[in-house]
Amino acid sequence: MVKALILEDIGKLTVKEAPMPEAQEGQLLLKVLSCGICRTDIKMWQQGQRDLVLPRILGHEICAIDQPTGHKYVVWPGNSCDKCNMCRSGRENLCPEIKVQGFHYDGGFTEFITTSP
Repeated sequence: MVKALILEDIGKLTVKEAPMPEAQEGQLLLKVLSCGICRTDIKMWQQGQRDLVLPRILGHEICAIDQPTGHKYVVWPGNSCDKCNMCRSGRENLCPEIKVQGFHYDGGFTEFITTSP
């Protein structure tokens, strides 16, 4: 188990225990060193966001370390399709299929995350 700051409902953040994430094939398990709080996180806490499904561990501006190797990462929070015109033109942030850590799946306001290298 890990400690996490979980947005349980609009306006309700709770620090509680959450399951330790498990890296799937092709992913890394990283220890979070820091996670920034941006205006988007505040907006989700105050009023939600169209893609937000609760409960959710927010946080998408993450610095983390791979403990076995000591390699440090600034985590890119978006997972795009790599196939659409936007992705192929280098504008994957505009991909219609993008999934963002801290929005679509749990983010960095916790002790450990999984991510693709």
